[in-house]
Amino acid sequence: MTQALSVLFLQSVYILLLGVQSRNVRDSQVLGAMGTSILLGLCGIYLTPAIVQASASGEPLTLVAFVVAGPVGIAVAITAHDHLSNRRKN
Repeated sequence: MTQALSVLFLQSVYILLLGVQSRNVRDSQVLGAMGTSILLGLCGIYLTPAIVQASASGEPLTLVAFVVAGPVGIAVAITAHDHLSNRRKN
């Protein structure tokens, strides 16, 4: 259960960071892109072995958490971006 929650959280953060990374690259923010790349790598260090282990041992909860985290992460990224964009306009 703890591993499933960790995977859910980190995969959500990973997807959110991919959205931030996309914006950094689009806007030519080199330092921001470098920073998000480091954070993406750190998430991957934990996520990759966790998913391999869950697949090998047949832990469906961890695998479901991994899949569900994608939509959660992108929804948070879009909501946060819209919120921050609206704050900058006002």
